[in-house]
Amino acid sequence: MELVDALRILIVDDDQVDRLAVLRALRKAGVSVEATEASGAAEALSALRRQSFDCVLLDYRLPGTNGMEVLQQARDAGLDVPIVMLTGQGDEQTAVEIMKAGASDYISKGALSPERLAQSLRHAMRVRRAEREAAAAQRALERHALKLRELTEASLVLHAAESLEAVLGALVERARSLAGGREATAMLLPLSGAAGTVGGDQAQYASSPLGAEAPIAQAIRDLLARTKGPVRMSQAEVEAHPLAAELRRPGGGGLLATPLVGQDGHELGLILLSSRQGREFDGQDEVLLVQFARMASIAIENRLLVDLLERERHRAEEANHAKDEFLAVVSHELRTPLNAIMGWIRMLQAGMLPPEKRERALQAVDRNARAQAQLVEDLLDVSRVISGKLRIDVRTMDLRRAVEGALDVVKPSLDAKNLQVSVHIADGVPAIHGDPDRMQQVVWNLLTNAAKFTPTSGAIDVRVDTKEDAVELSVVDTGRGIATEFLPHVFERFRQADGSSTRAHGGLGLGLSIVRHIVELHGGTIRAESEGEGHGASFTVSLPLRRPEGPQPRASDPAPPAAPETMPIAGMRVLLAEDDLDAREILLAVLGQNGARVTAVGTAAEALRALEAGSYDLLMSDISMPDGDGYSLVRRVRSLPPERGGRTPAVALTAFAGIDDRRRARTAGFDSYLTKPVDTLELVAMVAKLGRRGG
Repeated sequence: MELVDALRILIVDDDQVDRLAVLRALRKAGVSVEATEASGAAEALSALRRQSFDCVLLDYRLPGTNGMEVLQQARDAGLDVPIVMLTGQGDEQTAVEIMKAGASDYISKGALSPERLAQSLRHAMRVRRAEREAAAAQRALERHALKLRELTEASLVLHAAESLEAVLGALVERARSLAGGREATAMLLPLSGAAGTVGGDQAQYASSPLGAEAPIAQAIRDLLARTKGPVRMSQAEVEAHPLAAELRRPGGGGLLATPLVGQDGHELGLILLSSRQGREFDGQDEVLLVQFARMASIAIENRLLVDLLERERHRAEEANHAKDEFLAVVSHELRTPLNAIMGWIRMLQAGMLPPEKRERALQAVDRNARAQAQLVEDLLDVSRVISGKLRIDVRTMDLRRAVEGALDVVKPSLDAKNLQVSVHIADGVPAIHGDPDRMQQVVWNLLTNAAKFTPTSGAIDVRVDTKEDAVELSVVDTGRGIATEFLPHVFERFRQADGSSTRAHGGLGLGLSIVRHIVELHGGTIRAESEGEGHGASFTVSLPLRRPEGPQPRASDPAPPAAPETMPIAGMRVLLAEDDLDAREILLAVLGQNGARVTAVGTAAEALRALEAGSYDLLMSDISMPDGDGYSLVRRVRSLPPERGGRTPAVALTAFAGIDDRRRARTAGFDSYLTKPVDTLELVAMVAKLGRRGG
């Protein structure tokens, strides 16, 4: 039975007879060999360098040397071949030394037989195979350890990258190095927050939605989606694939791709490698790339999170800076009218003004008090906007009336700067569904803004027209305009083009943000346009003709009453419940000056006692009092029988002017309400109207 087919054997012996004896023994053992003979050490080493042998049968004693020296020279030359030492004489000590030197076996020529020679060859082949397998395993282990080190280094590089572009660049470079690809490409999907492609031999970053790689990207994504894991294809498989046109790479061989997946399982993108021609990716490449993709996915998500946190931190810093600036502006704007009010009042109290200047002083006090009231109202509106509590009272309304009402309010400011205002309202503009008061506030704010930033003798154009299924209101001025870089921020809260504009023109700069919110509550839009500083600005409000979706509160309050001259209150009995002494005094003075008989108390308990003790045409109660609120007071009043005042008309005095506050007052039992600061004309008109019902 043959040991192996055609073993390549080198027989080294200076005695030709011994060489022939070895050949005969091999044939008798049934071993097929291709034998090469050498008679000396130099000839043997030369043959070993020229060709590869499966085994060397080496005589121990050679001319001028011995087998031990030849064995050592072969090993020093890196000639890795099994060597069986043959000797005509020797002892056990020699055999031990031969084996220690690296021989596979030792055979005495006297004991040479076909069986012994076959056994020795068998042993030599087994040893050689085991050594080669061990060496291969060691090399594989070293390669694996090297790849693990590369993976660790790659992870450190990825996580140390200071931008997403740097992460992707490192990803490409390391992926190509790990798996030995000719070309590497990393692709991120738009949903990751920074779509882009990094690819090519130089790992250049190119910002684009997958750029020129789009066809192959989509093809690879489809394959990854079907396989639910990595895709490895040989060059032949690429050529035979139905998507070959998309998958084929110029000068490329096979493909290896794996998805980039976030920690919650969502797809971030993919890594794609293209092999060199003649080299295919193997399973180890795939395992390495999958491990690397996991690390890369974590690095990408971490980078995206860091970028997001950095953007949020920057926004927070900007917001804090804007709020600090805003608080400084609030302080300035609240103190400015107070300075004028207190100064004129002190001069009036001291009697320092001649008669002709007293009227001017009173007008200044009134003007600054109204300005301060508007500042407070703006602040309250912003608070409602931020808390989501700003409501609109939707009804059918004519936008023309809102424009006219706003013009009446802002006319003094327009006249003071000699501004030319033109109003163009197209014929047939239909009614809209909206809150008349809030829409007048929108127009008023836009006109005030235009007047503020338009120089003396400038022009403002107001237009109302129908555009398809919407009504458009535009306010165009010839003022200072809006810088291009600030235009996107013009409707933001706490944002001003610069602090000097606030100082120069006054106001808190909240009007436009309030306008936008009111318009959006109506289901509309507003846009600002300007060709830059010095070219004026235009604001266009678009309001839908359809009714805004969702339930909207509808107040049932009557229109403002007529002037008090037509409804006198002389002789009317009014019970006033107000805990603030100054507020009580001014209300007493106004009502008393107009002929009403007023009983004033400071608590809810006193109001109840007064009501039960006498008869009144009207109850006027503050909402906040020391021993309870106006809501509980009016509920207790309504629980009384009619003859004890249970049906006395009641008016709430409140600084809470929202829709919800009005509804709460109605629900509690008040017939109407007056918002502080109270307009004296409105106060007298309200008493005249409700007091007559009580009488």
